Amino acid sequence: MDSKDMVEKAILLASEAHAKDNWGEFPYMTHLALTAYEARKLSNLPLVEAAAWLHDVIEDHPEYEERIRSDFPDLIDVLLMDSRKNEETYSAYIDRLIRSNNTIALLVKYADMKVNLSNNPPARLIERYSKHIEQLCEALSRLGIVVIE
Repeated sequence: MDSKDMVEKAILLASEAHAKDNWGEFPYMTHLALTAYEARKLSNLPLVEAAAWLHDVIEDHPEYEERIRSDFPDLIDVLLMDSRKNEETYSAYIDRLIRSNNTIALLVKYADMKVNLSNNPPARLIERYSKHIEQLCEALSRLGIVVIE
């Protein structure tokens, strides 16, 4: 599958999985489009953009995991890494993500947090995201990727 097809296929699968979901007062696809845009600014790789479109599918709609395994074998590890496990605290999830040194997963999570901070989150989420976004920036920096806020 070429790069353009991969991104288009990711958009279609994400729109199917999140068809009934909202992001605040907006359709969930707004969140995914903004996350994909931010991720693509950080890395001009279509694989990163496709991962951004799909980053919440497994966590929010686990019934799509097998389809993702089949349709996006190059992304399954990234998407599993970007999915918080039920028993994990948010801090443990971010620590696991950072320890992975998975550049794509880190880029997508950074873009996701940045976008989430733009949608008037409650104070508790502002505090959570602000703390962890700094950790992600440090982890990306150690991998040679400088993020300018």
